[in-house]
Amino acid sequence: IHPTMLSYLATWSDPLKLSAAVVYGMNAVGFLATAITHTHKLTDITGTGAFVLSSLATFASLFAYMKQTEPNAEVPVRPAILTAAVVVWGVRLGSFLFNRILNSSKDNRLSKFFPAKGELPIKLAWFWGIQAMYLVLG
Repeated sequence: IHPTMLSYLATWSDPLKLSAAVVYGMNAVGFLATAITHTHKLTDITGTGAFVLSSLATFASLFAYMKQTEPNAEVPVRPAILTAAVVVWGVRLGSFLFNRILNSSKDNRLSKFFPAKGELPIKLAWFWGIQAMYLVLG
């Protein structure tokens, strides 16, 4: 990791806040992309992607903090293994779900969240907000 990025990550005193920021940011982008494109194909890949990026950001924050307090610190093994497991799981699940949705015409679970013509995407925003909260609390 680049030293500038390490010093930035070390400023996040609470890794949970960093994780939440990543999750809510990813879900905000997912909401905007879904609202603009009117497609449900981004939902699962965004959810699993947010989970993976959250775990990577949390690990990077831990490593940055360690480097700041002890410059010769090595990569912590247990958190590295746990982060790698989350990444592998997230990539596997995300690719399966994305492939599944690409091969189907639509996802009936999500159709009710899309606004009708002229309607504001309030239900869609509610869906993305609940997904983000689920990822932060999960």
